[in-house]
Amino acid sequence: EESRTEYTFWTLWSSPLLVSTDLRNLSDEKKEILMNKEVIAINQDESYTSGDRISNATDGSQVWARDLANGDKAVVLYNDG
Repeated sequence: EESRTEYTFWTLWSSPLLVSTDLRNLSDEKKEILMNKEVIAINQDESYTSGDRISNATDGSQVWARDLANGDKAVVLYNDG
């Protein structure tokens, strides 16, 4: 789950999606995370914006959002509790 969370936030922030490992040895789970076309599309969205935290509750839950070029929003619901 940590890899999925990390990749999700990189996507929301429009960060470069870099992998520093031998791609031939990736597990199927890691391949699924890295090759998710919907997630990559959000990362490479033409809005060139970054996501912002819009809620940070005391129980560890957070809501992050990013405006996309077509008017949609990408939303991340995160709970570290």
